[in-house]
Amino acid sequence: MKIAIDVVLLLILIWGIYNGYKRGLVNVLIAVFATCLALFAGSILSSTYSGTLMPAFEPFVAGLADTVEEQTLTAIGYGNSVVNMNDLIQQQPEMKQKYCKALYMEMGIHEGRAEVIAEEAAQLVDAKDMKLENAAVQMLSEKLLYVLGTALATILILILFTAFVNLVNLSFHLPNGEKVEKVGGVIVGILLSVLIATLICWFLSFFGGFLGKDTLTETYLGRVFLKLTFLTDWLL
Repeated sequence: MKIAIDVVLLLILIWGIYNGYKRGLVNVLIAVFATCLALFAGSILSSTYSGTLMPAFEPFVAGLADTVEEQTLTAIGYGNSVVNMNDLIQQQPEMKQKYCKALYMEMGIHEGRAEVIAEEAAQLVDAKDMKLENAAVQMLSEKLLYVLGTALATILILILFTAFVNLVNLSFHLPNGEKVEKVGGVIVGILLSVLIATLICWFLSFFGGFLGKDTLTETYLGRVFLKLTFLTDWLL
């Protein structure tokens, strides 16, 4: 799986170079703009409608959380004792976020994402006076549905945009600027491929439970794209 992920990411980079050279600077700039716009629109659509699936999705996440409960307690130092987390956080409030982060990481969420979601889950406990376990599951369910919805909506919007461009045969080029078109196209094509690869890694970073908990961070290219958080931080 690690090799497969690296190969896919490498092919995306190669595609970016070829696509930029073939299509030219202006067309690739339009593709970058379209990708960003589709991502923004997909994020809004997901934020608006993904919550409707919570009643069906949350029990599934709760079941997954139950399977890693013992590992989670071990990770926070209470693996060999019977402990009620809701009693514990009354004495140690900082354990709310620590428990949630450990739970998410045991479920395969990347550490950086887990920390952000855990902070919001801890706030949810205080804001709604919820049990810690319930707040942890609810917050994770919301985030996973958002991620899935954003990915699906973005892909659908890009498919529609590509179909429209091909239908009307839109293509733009700089007059008397073939060299600039080719060189600039390659540079911007690389940037586009980096953006796409980063978004793919962002998506996969929520599903280590299916890929393997440390699979993505142990790839050569995946771990590099995971560090480009300035491109994806706004999504959560």
